[in-house]
Amino acid sequence: MRLRLSTLLCQTTQERVALLIANRRAYVAIAHGVIIGTASLQDSAIRTVFVDPDYQANGIGTRLVDMIEKVARASSIPKLNVPSSLTAEGFYRKLGYHAVREELHGHERTIIIEKHFPLQLGEGRSKV
Repeated sequence: MRLRLSTLLCQTTQERVALLIANRRAYVAIAHGVIIGTASLQDSAIRTVFVDPDYQANGIGTRLVDMIEKVARASSIPKLNVPSSLTAEGFYRKLGYHAVREELHGHERTIIIEKHFPLQLGEGRSKV
């Protein structure tokens, strides 16, 4: 079953969306005035990466994750982790993420994947 982003948004209350946005850095992709993709950063975790099926395989998800990674680097976050579905694991692997463990949430299997960022010159060193 292909879940459209608009269906997902309709099933989520405004209060829930407001709470998520208040606790995360949220980003959207828009085409023709319609939200077609989302991604958010909560501490060091990538969350809510969704792209409408009609727009998948066009680089939108990659651009959203790239934005999250730029924000993480600018915030000196040394690694990002993602609680990924099995179907999305390949997407994240292509972006340089690797699996670190599996978790069960009810009957749903989640792959926890992560990506480390190299320290930039001058980061992580104490000044003497």
